Amino acid sequence: MPHVFVKSSHDWPEHSPGVLAFAQALRGQGIDAELEQFHQGQIVDWPRWCNQQIGADESDFVLCVATAEQELEVVAPPQTSDRERTLIFANRHS
Repeated sequence: MPHVFVKSSHDWPEHSPGVLAFAQALRGQGIDAELEQFHQGQIVDWPRWCNQQIGADESDFVLCVATAEQELEVVAPPQTSDRERTLIFANRHS
């Protein structure tokens, strides 16, 4: 069964219900989907957890749900120290 990490941006809260429904639909189709919303209140170190999920040993696929502004930041080389974007970019090109 493929393992998919679904990462959503936090700059548009309106995405959250749809992203949750999407991840649940993937699970309903037999895909092992992982989403941070499944672990609210459980994860203390979000950047570390995100890095683990993105790693080649953990996920077969990483799906990013983002606004157009976030997409540009992920696709372009990171210009800031935003840890999650840096992790996604580094693993995307490794």
